[in-house]
Amino acid sequence: MKSLLSIFILFILVSCDFAQEAKSISIQYKIEFMKGEDYKCAIGIDNPFNIICDSNYYAIPFYKDEELSYMMDWYSLRPKDTVAEVVLKFYDSQTDSLIYIDSVLFKVNKLPNPYLLLLPCDSMCSSLKNIKNIETIWPQLYYYGLDIRCRVMQCSVSIIRENEIIVTEDYEEFKIDENFKKLVGKLRVGDRLKFSKLNGIRMPDGTIRSIENKEIFIEE
Repeated sequence: MKSLLSIFILFILVSCDFAQEAKSISIQYKIEFMKGEDYKCAIGIDNPFNIICDSNYYAIPFYKDEELSYMMDWYSLRPKDTVAEVVLKFYDSQTDSLIYIDSVLFKVNKLPNPYLLLLPCDSMCSSLKNIKNIETIWPQLYYYGLDIRCRVMQCSVSIIRENEIIVTEDYEEFKIDENFKKLVGKLRVGDRLKFSKLNGIRMPDGTIRSIENKEIFIEE
């Protein structure tokens, strides 16, 4: 019994010594984002960053008790909330022993609403020939140079001729299928192709948003 008590007391003393040692060590470091010092993290996407510190140490970041993945010289943070706490564990480069723990709070932005992009013609989609050759429709946005594409769920596609809707196709899950190809096949020069009820745009964070209607005047 005394032996067990001695071991327990020794364990407490060792733990206390480590805690005091960790507090006494001050490691200078900085967080460096791949997209630059002005970059702000966003919910639902990968936010690559690295930890710069003295070469005598190295750091491993944790988010929600899980070690962050490390690829191509960058750690990837994919936050779920508007504030993300990342725990940094610093180790001795020679012994790999844990010597210091710190935490950083990141303010996280919500992504802005995307805009509807028609590919491959993009801004040239007013041409009747190009509009009939659309291959993909994406809700797209750019965030600090990142090209982020979302998914269209619910929407309606209409042809307006002389201010009257002549045909409408409603989608619960939009895709360029035979119905869509038949619809755009009815277009004439002077018509307007309208994408409306864009209420089912699935964002990278899993939320569903609505975006503005898109209307294209068809030219020759």
